[in-house]
Amino acid sequence: MDTSSLLDTVASVALVDRGRVQPGTALADLGWDSLTDVSLIVELEVGRGLLVQPADLASCRTVDDVLAVVRAAGPTVDAAS
Repeated sequence: MDTSSLLDTVASVALVDRGRVQPGTALADLGWDSLTDVSLIVELEVGRGLLVQPADLASCRTVDDVLAVVRAAGPTVDAAS
């Protein structure tokens, strides 16, 4: 999964316009909460086969933090994009 695809996924689960989602965006600015964490975990597991730990997402404060957690979850995420 490249960065653009992952940002699309973050926007989708946060129910916000993709233009609002950039790596430095604060999750709080997107209305992110624990239910959004769960939605992302399900999307990544069912849609991408990636296992992300809830505790890892709970510590995220920015979209870039989420990108790092997802990249650490599996080799299918393209860190170069």
